[in-house]
Amino acid sequence: MGIVHEAHDPQIDRTVALKVLRQDRHASDAFVKRFLKEARAIGRLSHPGIVTVYDVGEDNGTIYIAMEFLEGRPLSQVIEEKTFSLDEVLDLGIQMAETLDYAHGKGVIHRDIKPSNILVQSRGRIKITDFGIARIEDPGATLQTQEGEILGTPAYMSPEQILGRSIDGRSDLFSLGVILYELSTGKRPFGGRAQSLATVFNEISNTSPPEPATLNPSLDPGLSRVIMRCLAKDPRDRYPSGEALAEALRQCRETETVILAPLVAPAPSPATTEPLATAATRSPAPEPPPIAPSRPRPILLALVLTITVAASVPFLVPGGPRRVMDWLGKPDADPSAPRRVATLEAQSLPDGAELWIDGTLKGITPLQVRLGLGRYSVKAVAPGFEEWSSELELTEPVAVPLMIQLHRKAALATVKVESTPPDALVVIEGAARGKTPLTLELPPGAHRLVLTLENHEDWAGDIQVSAETEAVFKAELKPVAAVQTAVLKMETEPGGAEILVDGEVKGRTPAEIALPTGRYRLTARLEGHVDWSEEVDLKELRKYPLFVRLQPTVRDGKLMILTHPEGAEVFFNGERRGVTPFELRIQPGDHMVKLKLQGHEDWQQRFRIEAGKEYPVRVDLMPLPGESTLAITSTPSNASVFVDGTARGKTPVKLMLPPGAYKVRLKLKSYQDWETRVQLVEAREYPLNAMLTREEARTRSKTASQEPARRPSTPRTPPPEQPAPNDWGVGAYRDRRIHE
Repeated sequence: MGIVHEAHDPQIDRTVALKVLRQDRHASDAFVKRFLKEARAIGRLSHPGIVTVYDVGEDNGTIYIAMEFLEGRPLSQVIEEKTFSLDEVLDLGIQMAETLDYAHGKGVIHRDIKPSNILVQSRGRIKITDFGIARIEDPGATLQTQEGEILGTPAYMSPEQILGRSIDGRSDLFSLGVILYELSTGKRPFGGRAQSLATVFNEISNTSPPEPATLNPSLDPGLSRVIMRCLAKDPRDRYPSGEALAEALRQCRETETVILAPLVAPAPSPATTEPLATAATRSPAPEPPPIAPSRPRPILLALVLTITVAASVPFLVPGGPRRVMDWLGKPDADPSAPRRVATLEAQSLPDGAELWIDGTLKGITPLQVRLGLGRYSVKAVAPGFEEWSSELELTEPVAVPLMIQLHRKAALATVKVESTPPDALVVIEGAARGKTPLTLELPPGAHRLVLTLENHEDWAGDIQVSAETEAVFKAELKPVAAVQTAVLKMETEPGGAEILVDGEVKGRTPAEIALPTGRYRLTARLEGHVDWSEEVDLKELRKYPLFVRLQPTVRDGKLMILTHPEGAEVFFNGERRGVTPFELRIQPGDHMVKLKLQGHEDWQQRFRIEAGKEYPVRVDLMPLPGESTLAITSTPSNASVFVDGTARGKTPVKLMLPPGAYKVRLKLKSYQDWETRVQLVEAREYPLNAMLTREEARTRSKTASQEPARRPSTPRTPPPEQPAPNDWGVGAYRDRRIHE
């Protein structure tokens, strides 16, 4: 949809990422709206894990979004270059889950979570980018994805996305699960190389990938289970929120620190009551007894019979086989190896937790449990505390200490939801929780509650709950229509249109109109818009939603242009139409306007004129940063011109000079030198005329004054008085003397 440039904002001297909509997308209103919707989606978010939007707009036909410039690399590149440790996978997963939880809380669903849209910065911090197909959960929003439309990147899409169904934040958590799978195993769970789109979609919707722990045996089993829950086909089986997923990942980090280092000590007998002790207080394991010599055949026969009877007894007792297996241990890889057992010494903080091993309750902590060598699933449960679970592998017949740190549950509020009539589906934060009457626990705070029941209007509202009191919410659901009528729910854009059913006025949009089943001619009428009319067939006793976008009647638009300074020539689509101030009525469409004024830069812009709208435009024309013209003449002419000591020709002469102060000197043989200073301010022509004085006249005057007796004085006209060097003014009038 767009191209991203690194750009500089001169107003605040900042580097930004400038995302520009491709020119070939401008012709489609859907692309333009979707592009601008990205800015609205990110603009309502303020989180350290989400890219920041500074500005959005249109300039000379270019639609752009100015965003935060980020230094880092896409996660897709990092995946190709390295193998991630468990700590790195957990850290990235927790950051992404917490960031998505924030976005979902603000009503924004990304819908395209994939490694290339996650930027990894220094110290492992992440930024989620590219909200180009995000969905904004806003009842007032007019731009929504059409039913059945598929948006996203195939290998990371959720099943509900590829099936074109409604989605919520759990769809993003599915995509995050795909990323965690890829980080943990180096492979994608869906869509291998050279697979068709149909194959990828089939895998996502119908096939479960192998557990990550089977592809990476060193992977923490707890993390493997978390990832598989994220990849559940049914959104109800996934984590309900990003925070719940982040907490599960944090628990994986905590269970990773449990030390299962074996102690060199003998396995105690099943009947021992010795308290837990350290390895230093244990004695070394005794040597195995020597093998007994052969017995006579009758004694051997009796021994075999005794062993056979003893082996059959446990299978006659309830739970006997399980107890035997606990005593003998799970089969070793080598069937010929002797049965060996280890002792699990379990403690919890606090004490009193139920210890479950492979789904069987073993007792209350602290306790010792004898187990055969092998792999076990261990769980600890205590009232008021979060459930603790882990995988344990016993490889040596020794005592294995297990310390379990339990974490208190967050205080939850008890909420009862009732409805009239009952059996309505209860949806909390977009997740179905059951049917009314329903009692459930929720974190304290605000929640969005929606009740839905067939043939009834949906009930929705925000509820506030606290852990101190039990909240009860009751809702009365209204039937959508009387038993014998269908309901026509009609909306128009713009609203307020008059609705006619078979020519009879029934109200104004938005409206719900109860009608008997049958065929009707509907008409929507709004001033300034084209009438809409269509036949509809109401066959069933249900609600029929109908949305109509009314088209405005074609009217001329009005363009009003003011300029500073005034008097600029207006060229409309290349044709001169007048000078500013300017007003013109024009047909809807794209039009190019150009302004010209002597001594100023040309200005032009493309306008998209809509019917019936006014477009007032005010333009400040920029003066040309050109040179000034100094026109120098002298009487007599042909005087040499020097500007700041540099010869620039002979009078009359026109010199092009940048604005500024200059020293001008004129020289002509037999005439006195003439000198002045000028100040050039604007890019225009400055006239400068010099009256030169003969050198001979000054000599005769001096001779006459020295010999008054020899020659009678004769009256003469004195030469014109010359101004002081700095008393010349240059302007639009003739040169003049400036007096104090």
